[in-house]
Amino acid sequence: LGLHIVEGFSGPLCKSDGTPPRLVKLVDVSATYVQQVRARVGPRCVIIIRWYEQQQPLDDPITRARQWFERRRAEMLAMSAYGPIAFEAYNEIPDHQAAAYCQFEVERLALMHAAGLRVVVGNFSVGTPDLPVWKTYKPMIDAMRAGDYLGLHEYWADHADLDNMWHVGRWRLLPELDNVPIVVTEAGRDTVEGQGKAGWRQTCGADEFLADLRQYNSILMQQKRIKGACVFGGGHIYDQWRDFDVNDLWPRVV
Repeated sequence: LGLHIVEGFSGPLCKSDGTPPRLVKLVDVSATYVQQVRARVGPRCVIIIRWYEQQQPLDDPITRARQWFERRRAEMLAMSAYGPIAFEAYNEIPDHQAAAYCQFEVERLALMHAAGLRVVVGNFSVGTPDLPVWKTYKPMIDAMRAGDYLGLHEYWADHADLDNMWHVGRWRLLPELDNVPIVVTEAGRDTVEGQGKAGWRQTCGADEFLADLRQYNSILMQQKRIKGACVFGGGHIYDQWRDFDVNDLWPRVV
């Protein structure tokens, strides 16, 4: 498990014995902060980068992918000096936009690879894509290269929900993903299919959520192709995410 960090985090990222995390995720940060995190986590930890996009247009997918790449190119090249780093783009695109999003990601993969950059594709919400829709995304999966990851979000309603493979560890139900490297770019407790509440602080205490994370970690460790999961969330906590806040909990996790 690693931490999902918005803007910055001053707490510990490594274990007390110095063991670094396998991955961390940084949202809306500078190249200078990426350099600082790299100094803290060492050379092997994968740093995932995302910028919040207020709009995620897919009306002309190829043009939009090129625009996204050009807008972020300079920052990505500066950050890549502190690799290994993989970059996300759009977030939680619904199934009705699957065909357009696949075109977007295939074009973005080509642009990123040409620039020597690594990619996290997808970043799909819980239960997305629906089973038949994975066929639509086959060109995206086929365009991935070594060092790229498929990004998934996984949230559960309560401790018992960790046994629901449609919410947690859903790659185990998808033969299309048998050889695909995966990172879970967001994870935690949330409202899922009308069950639970938004944020672990609304449904349990710290000890119970830590038990969640231990069990979830054991699920992740079952397959080597799963790089890890980023727990949402740390760093700057906006009002709507206050019940997801793990800043004070994270020292106990590491």
